[in-house]
Amino acid sequence: MRVKKGNAIEERDLGQRDHFALEMDHMSDCVMNNREPSTPGEEGLRDLRIMTAIYEAARTGKTIKL
Repeated sequence: MRVKKGNAIEERDLGQRDHFALEMDHMSDCVMNNREPSTPGEEGLRDLRIMTAIYEAARTGKTIKL
């Protein structure tokens, strides 16, 4: 990753991460400690509806209103 600060560019190595494992760890922590997750289920449902509409539009060639 490169971060530009003024005229200087800083290179940062973020390393590889398993994002799925991090999400599962976060969700497990929320369940065990009775906390709300950073990304609620409603956000995932919204994303799923958008993806379904994209596939439907591609299949039919029509605009899908959400």
